[in-house]
Amino acid sequence: MYMRCECTKSAERFFHSMPIKNIVTWNIMIYGYMTVGCSSTGLSLFQQMQSETGYKPDSVTIISLLQGSLSVSASFLDLFHAYILKYGLASETQVMNSLIDAFAKIGNLEKARELFMQTDFKRDQSSWNIMIAGYGMNGQGSESSKLFGQMEVNGYAPDAITFTCLLSSCSHCGLVEDGCKFFHLMITQYKIQPSIEHWTCIIDMLGRANSLEDAYDVIKTGIYQKSSDCAPLDSVAVWGALLSACRFSMNMEVGEVVGAKLSKIESGSLGYYSLLSNLYSSNKKWDEAIEIRKVFGDGKAMKKPGLSSLKS
Repeated sequence: MYMRCECTKSAERFFHSMPIKNIVTWNIMIYGYMTVGCSSTGLSLFQQMQSETGYKPDSVTIISLLQGSLSVSASFLDLFHAYILKYGLASETQVMNSLIDAFAKIGNLEKARELFMQTDFKRDQSSWNIMIAGYGMNGQGSESSKLFGQMEVNGYAPDAITFTCLLSSCSHCGLVEDGCKFFHLMITQYKIQPSIEHWTCIIDMLGRANSLEDAYDVIKTGIYQKSSDCAPLDSVAVWGALLSACRFSMNMEVGEVVGAKLSKIESGSLGYYSLLSNLYSSNKKWDEAIEIRKVFGDGKAMKKPGLSSLKS
């Protein structure tokens, strides 16, 4: 509870006061540190657990350590891989999925692919989704599409997460035609109703390709033809994706309309005010940008503070 609420000091006091601890106790602390960005503390506790208690790390320990993989180096991931092999955890799919995901997130796709293609690796649906997402986040959208084809050949039916990964990949790589094809395939062949995540990816994809009018039409059409089975398009997430696309392409006309829409839906959020202000600034409309910035100063809008994964 303390770790979930990011009350690390309270968790530490309670942890150190416990007369009896087991592997679960240590795992909770390690996982907590890694998820709140205190990866160095999590790693130190992991080493302390082994040296002082003699507990062997289990699958939960390794997965917990990999939660903070974005703030560790590739050498640390190689070390985790060595622990996985040493303690016989390589046969556990969830552990290997976490390791593959970690390598993909730090950009080491060669290592992620090597682990994914191991003949003795028991792949599941999540394994394919992780690799598809990994290619996409590293700008290799065409590889994501190829892997999707291989997944089908290997007898795995894509799920909603698969298509979220594919659409996100197409969005970041500018593969509009492929993205539209996957979106159509998802609905017609696999009978998966689009969620907010799917719609947001489509809007973002069209916006990045300077097809803002098409993106705007998609939202308006979806709102007017809403169905109880589909995610609502008249939402902050969807309109926010379109405003972000307006900022990307410096389209003031659509941006002002979307900004006005967002101000009605969520007036207390600073995120879209910041986007709209930057859009005005990009188009050298300084007076309008200053007016928007005044909202920040008078406290009408609040922005959540960021959390760095790097700790001193």
